Amino acid sequence: TALPTDRVVTLRQKLVHTLGMVRRFRLLAGCCVLSGNMTLEEAGLCDGCSLQLVWLPEDVFATASTDTTAAFWSLETGERVQLFEGHEDQVMWLCFSPDGQLLATASTDRTAKIWCADSGECLATLRGHKGPVFAVTFSPDAESVATCSHDKQIKVWDTKGRCLSTLSGHSKQIFSVAWAGDGRTLASSSDDATIRLWNIATQSCAKVIYGHTGAVYSVSISDVSRKLVSASEDCTAKTWCLDSGDGHPERSFVHEEWVRHAQFSPDASKVITSVSDHTAILWDALTCVSLMVFRGHTDWIRNASFSSDGQYVATSSKDACAKVWNLDGKCLRSVTGHNQWVRCVAFAPSGPLSDGRVHPIDICNEAA
Repeated sequence: TALPTDRVVTLRQKLVHTLGMVRRFRLLAGCCVLSGNMTLEEAGLCDGCSLQLVWLPEDVFATASTDTTAAFWSLETGERVQLFEGHEDQVMWLCFSPDGQLLATASTDRTAKIWCADSGECLATLRGHKGPVFAVTFSPDAESVATCSHDKQIKVWDTKGRCLSTLSGHSKQIFSVAWAGDGRTLASSSDDATIRLWNIATQSCAKVIYGHTGAVYSVSISDVSRKLVSASEDCTAKTWCLDSGDGHPERSFVHEEWVRHAQFSPDASKVITSVSDHTAILWDALTCVSLMVFRGHTDWIRNASFSSDGQYVATSSKDACAKVWNLDGKCLRSVTGHNQWVRCVAFAPSGPLSDGRVHPIDICNEAA
């Protein structure tokens, strides 16, 4: 049941939690597609009206590019299914909200943007950084986002674009931010060779982690294992226990070139690293044994991302290409629709496969 005062984007989020499915879908009122910040009332819908929810068939992955755009691509066909335009400079990073209904992008135009993942409509522009914005991440409840910048600051925002807090402490530009699953801790990595853990409630730095000898390009957190993985120009990726007080790495994955990005698999059993030698490497998270090397890009890889089920990996590269692979190293899909460097790639979150059925949604007043 929906209320006339519900924003369409809020209703979409409610539906995901009610249905227990993370999947792309479309809301219809007759033949009219509903999206964005408008309320159901503003869309001309009133008490007693019905909406329809239609599950969309294709699984997608998203890319961010220095050509100023982000895009969705069909995993099945490789065709572009959505284009996100609005940034005035390079798009450095993107991420989905945990429920899959929102997309956030970070840009060197000093802003981040929040988009409706279905329609491509920009819902909010986050302004306040004094330098390029390098990364953005959603909180676990999708109510907030955090951004980091060349200006050495982290900012926390609500999804309407209001800045809630500013975190300072790094001595150089900040490349990456990641939220822990408890929603209380934020991790950041910097050109100053450190990782910081921040207490969101007190808006203060809870711990500084030393151990890398060069810039730390990325941090990523596994909520399954309560571990953090970092990637650095010192040619290593390292894993750390979030709950440990000693600040020493648990594992170190040694490479011959700079490591641009590292991420745990959904079950935390593996780590994928993106390397400046044009490869991505799959590792056993416990033994640090290399399981697979993904070869095929012709320039260095900026990031690699696991699908929600951990069965696929997507890579983005300076060669203006994004690729999707199985874990045996076979390239299943290659997209070349961007005309410049692909900085970031991410799979859309997904849950149980849909049967394509249409689900009715009733609108009623609060008094009812």
